[in-house]
Amino acid sequence: MEKYDATAFFYDQRYLPLQLKKYEFMEVHHLFSNTIMLDAGCGTGLLHEHFKNKFQGNVIVKGFHVGVDLSWCMLKLFQEKLQVQPEPKNIVVCLIQGDMDHLPFRDQSFSSAFSFTSLQNLPEISNGIKELVRVSKRGTSVLISILKKSVNMDTIKSEFSQYFTSFEMFNEESLEDVIFSCKVK
Repeated sequence: MEKYDATAFFYDQRYLPLQLKKYEFMEVHHLFSNTIMLDAGCGTGLLHEHFKNKFQGNVIVKGFHVGVDLSWCMLKLFQEKLQVQPEPKNIVVCLIQGDMDHLPFRDQSFSSAFSFTSLQNLPEISNGIKELVRVSKRGTSVLISILKKSVNMDTIKSEFSQYFTSFEMFNEESLEDVIFSCKVK
């Protein structure tokens, strides 16, 4: 938390280009839902901004968007962005400070879940995966990216086969992360 609080104020400048590459890749390989979406490890709201800018007026962004992050400073910057540019009537955004190891939601609450470049920061990636699955409805599309240097493919395959009916792995050379598109069992 302290690391991300300390880097929050230059996070967008440093990471926006890297994150945009992942988001653009996601658009091609992920099915969207327009109801209740979770962004686990939302940071300063880059994914939400991308949705809003890319699909403004489109049915894809309608619904309830929930962002969770451990860093209070990251969430504060996200909130400031929301105040500068209010949301359209068809979008409700809720920001929650929370730990991805213990997400503060009921089972099967979300119809889409995203976690970009966050799970590798947990003591155990598997705990974050379990929590994403727990709070996602059956059949939910989950998109996960993990830094390549943090991926143990044998462990990931074992974890994913327990919780997902299917998953595709994308290991694009131009991305610093491995991206997984999954469906919850």
